[in-house]
Amino acid sequence: MLTFCSFLFSRRSTLALFYLLLLYPAWIRGGTRIAVQFPMVCIAALLLLQVIVYLFRKPELRRALFRDPVVYLGALFLSFLLVQWWNAGRELILDWEGMKWVYGAPSHAWLPSAIKRADAAEMLRWFFPAFVLIATMRHAVRTSREVKLTLNIMCTSASILASLCAGQWLLARIWAIGLVPSESYCFTSFGYANHAGIYFVFMLCLSLGLLVDSAFSKRARSRDVILRSIASLAVFIGATLSASRAALILACMVLVGAALYFVWLSWHRCSKVAFVNRASSAVAMLLLVLFVVHGAGRDHLQEEFGSLFDSESARVERVAAGSVSKAFIEDSMLGVRVLLREVAVDIWRDHIWFGAGGWSQCHMAGTYLDE
Repeated sequence: MLTFCSFLFSRRSTLALFYLLLLYPAWIRGGTRIAVQFPMVCIAALLLLQVIVYLFRKPELRRALFRDPVVYLGALFLSFLLVQWWNAGRELILDWEGMKWVYGAPSHAWLPSAIKRADAAEMLRWFFPAFVLIATMRHAVRTSREVKLTLNIMCTSASILASLCAGQWLLARIWAIGLVPSESYCFTSFGYANHAGIYFVFMLCLSLGLLVDSAFSKRARSRDVILRSIASLAVFIGATLSASRAALILACMVLVGAALYFVWLSWHRCSKVAFVNRASSAVAMLLLVLFVVHGAGRDHLQEEFGSLFDSESARVERVAAGSVSKAFIEDSMLGVRVLLREVAVDIWRDHIWFGAGGWSQCHMAGTYLDE
């Protein structure tokens, strides 16, 4: 028993749980599926206990924790979400004076609240693991070797996920990776295209940073440069095929900026021969990316960007041809998205101090549309 406890609170066990919690949300529906959120909270709670035990063994690290403003801000935000969950539960009532349906005040009107307690609990299931990861990264992952290992693990995981899902996308467009059948466009384990897109954009920034670091390191090795180049290419493909226009635009900006920075560093730090070699490598990588994206996702990209400039009649023709969904056209023609943005602003103006709680727009939009 003593041996098990010593292993449970050992340094290796803490790092293993940290890496597990770091990678779990990306592989299991992006952390957004309620059915798979509970293990994330359990892992986070155990990791937090391990970090507390580790820090209280080292007085200097404990003092650093108590002086960290990020920890206090995170604890304050979690306290806000906890109060919101405790004070949740607003019922739909009929306002006889205005003759409209409204949500009544919570039990304590002067405290943060949410419409449904389950929605507030979901906010806690998201942000508690995020807080634990941030606190662990700032105070338990201390050495430069551990930090670099963490960044490499994140990039490797993202590149593997992007590669598997690109293969899935090529072989069977309509299939959620190994979990839930889908009748709509789906890429990666994320349930929402913009979630997948921004995740791969972040990982692309990290991969390219590691690529530049390895290329200009004093101990640079060709193997590391090649592997990180492959990882960056895979992650860029993931951002491209995630069906998010914003993610694709950002990914292209990041990739071009990184290539220019790579060439600039080569000009200032390398000989003329090495500069020509590295500049050629950067151009070759950009051309390879263009070839892969254009060859694999040309139709998909034309659909995504072409729909921005269609007239209403052209959109109807695209629905008839089956190239876009009817729901997309209805949203565009009726201005549903613009209307929902206006409703969100109105809800915020009525709850300007604490907000209306997680997922409040789903419940309250109908009451504001009546106006």
